[in-house]
This record gives sequence, C-alpha cells and structure tokens, in this order.
Amino acid sequence: MTPEIEKRIKLVKAGKVPAGYKRTKIGIVPKEWQTVLLGTLFSDRNESNCSSMELLSITADKGIIPRSEIEGKDNSSEDKSKYKRVYVGDIAYNTMRMWQGVSALSLYEGIVSPAYTVLNPIKSICVPYFSYLFKMKSLINCFYRNSQGLVDDTRSLKYEWFKKIEVDTPSKREQEKIAEILAAQDRVIELKENLIAEKQTQKNYLMDQLFSGQKRLVGKTESFVSSAIGSVPSDWKLFLFETLFDVCKEHTENLIEYPLYSLTIENGVTPKTERYERQHLVKKENVYKILKPKYFAYNPMNIRFGAIGLHKKEFPVAVSGYYDTFTCKDPSILIFMEHFLKSDAMLNYYDKVSTGSLIEKKRVHLSQFLSFELPLPSIEEMRAIAKVLSTADEEISLLQKDLEQEKLKKKSLMQLLLTGLVRVSA
Repeated sequence: MTPEIEKRIKLVKAGKVPAGYKRTKIGIVPKEWQTVLLGTLFSDRNESNCSSMELLSITADKGIIPRSEIEGKDNSSEDKSKYKRVYVGDIAYNTMRMWQGVSALSLYEGIVSPAYTVLNPIKSICVPYFSYLFKMKSLINCFYRNSQGLVDDTRSLKYEWFKKIEVDTPSKREQEKIAEILAAQDRVIELKENLIAEKQTQKNYLMDQLFSGQKRLVGKTESFVSSAIGSVPSDWKLFLFETLFDVCKEHTENLIEYPLYSLTIENGVTPKTERYERQHLVKKENVYKILKPKYFAYNPMNIRFGAIGLHKKEFPVAVSGYYDTFTCKDPSILIFMEHFLKSDAMLNYYDKVSTGSLIEKKRVHLSQFLSFELPLPSIEEMRAIAKVLSTADEEISLLQKDLEQEKLKKKSLMQLLLTGLVRVSA
C-alpha cells in the first residue's frame, strides 16, 4: 500500500475528507463519482404466473441457489402462481432482511417467493459491482434506516423505499474492474471452502471406519457381531455409560460470573447472541445450569439431531436449565467421546430409544442416557482413535483459520475499493 493511500485511510478514519473526495450519506467517496438514485438503476421486476420454473432461494452464505439444494422442509406454497420470476443477472433480496445483507446476484433463472424483491437492471451498469455494494456495512445501515416497521422483526425494505436511496458510483469501467478483483477473491474463498469440505468428508469416512471397527488402530477384528448401534467387532466390550461419565447439576442465576452460552447442532457450545437472550423473561430461580470446561451439554429433545457438544473454553458458562451436562471420568477419552457421541450410529440410536407421546416431543432423559450399555473399543483404542481424529481436526482448524483470513481480506478489499479509497485503473 502506497504512503498516499495510507494517508488517505488515516484521514478518513479520523473523520476528515481527503483532497479530491466528498462526504456522502453512506461515506466518503471520490468527488467525480456520480450520485444516483437506486430507482434509476433498477426497476421492480414483478413477473408472475411462472409456476413451472425452478424454485430458487436466497441464502445468507451461498447467495441465490435452487431450493432443491437446501436441506430441510420446503415451506413454499403449493400454489406458486404469485411467485416472482428471476432472470440471470437480476439481483433479488429478502424484503424483510435486506438490512441484514440478504441479497444476491442471480446466476439462475427461476422463481422466488413473493416475499422477495427482484431488481431488474435498467441502465448500462455492472450488476456484480452492485451486488457487492449492497453488502457494504455503510449501505446495509442505510437499508436499515430506510426499512419500515416498528421493531426489527417486522422491518421491511419495499421497492418504493429502496428506489429513493442515493448511492455514489464510479464509471462502468471502474465498476467492472472492482467487480473482477472481488470476484477473484471470491474464487480463492470458494477453493478453500471446497478443500475444507473435502477434508471434512475424509474425516467423516475415517470416523465411520473407526467407530464401526472396520479400521482398527489397536488389535485385530476376527469377526463382527450385531449390536444396538450396528455391526461391531466381536472383541469390543459393553460399557455402561454410568461408569464412563460424571454428571454436573449445579445451577446459577449469575450471568456476570457465568456468561450465557447456547448449544447448536452446527457449532456446538457457543456464546448466546443478544438477539436470542431471554433471561429477562425467566421467572423461576436457579434456571441456568453451570457448564464447566471439558464438560458436555446436550439437549434431551434434540440430541437425536446432534444437539450435543463439548465445552472447550477454559472458563465455566451458564446454559439452559433444560440441558444435561456431564464429563468423562477418564479425561483421556474425552476427544473420542466428543466425536463418538455425535456419530451417525449414535444419532440413529438416540432416535430409536427416545421416548415421548409425540414425535416432536421425543427425548432422551439423562437417566436413560446413563443407562446405555453399548459395545465400545478398549480404552487404549479409544485413546488411539482420539489421537488420529485430533490430528484431522487440527488440519481442518488450520484451513478454517486460513479461510477466515481470506474472508477478512475480501472485507478489507470491499471497504477500500467500493469507497474509492483505493482506485483501480479504468
């Protein structure tokens, strides 16, 4: 970075306007950039009665993709006559979540929910440039201010308000150059994401082999026998979970000493965001359980879907009183259990043994969990498996850190290029 650019950035951070720049509603940009209304660049595409076309969805991380590529229940209406048509090159956004950055350039032709707004470019512009611009924090804040609604959950940015927003843009050629640079960074990110996915697939295959005894690290399989969790080596012994785990039932109301954490299927034990904190609604005492370092937490109603995780931080936290918490009596098998308790074989087993009058209320109570008696490898082999899986986890963790660096690099590029602090040759 040149001294001139560094000086420019320092001035902007100090709230000053560098020579050749101007202050606008969404930040400081070059003087020659043209101020335009978004309504002069995009019209509201409202074509319907295209029910036979492919259903598309807007996702926060993958942009616009076919609905068929998304796991989970399809909640779309059977009658799709009012669904909106999207063309390749359109930008679509979730009307109620535009202020959260849920918009994307479409690489597909299809239909989207009537709850989306579809933007049709009506001028000679570089549409990918605007798809990046709409992700800028300053513009997202502008979308928030222009969204209508009494509370965040009801805020929406309809086209009639979107079209009145002003932006400052460079020439089309500079737009194209900026979009090319950011697209190249997107490709770097995609390659790293694909590599992580490949490593995760390899790890999952290895776990299946190790947890079924198809691959042995200690001993040799002479034969297999049927069990509650599938076919396993005949030399594996039954272990009663009550002999493997210690339970913690300590409670707290002190959310200063014990920060509030949650348990998610995707990310395990994680800090609970302000958006979902509900401690002010709680009436009864001692509602939170203390989750100590190296203890597991699981949700009795969702363990069959994978809601079980190990607390890896070095300090205790508070979690929902509905969760159950425990740890391994032998710390050397902690990593083995972290993986085994979320394995496909165990998820199927939880589902099979869970009890409840309704499917959605089926659960695995702690007393039932501790009564499990299942075939497992020897403690020595558990430790060996843990070592192998830890190595795989470390490799994936390093790749994920590298990926995060590339995402930060993209964020920095967007800030510098989309504000004109760094100019590209037009």
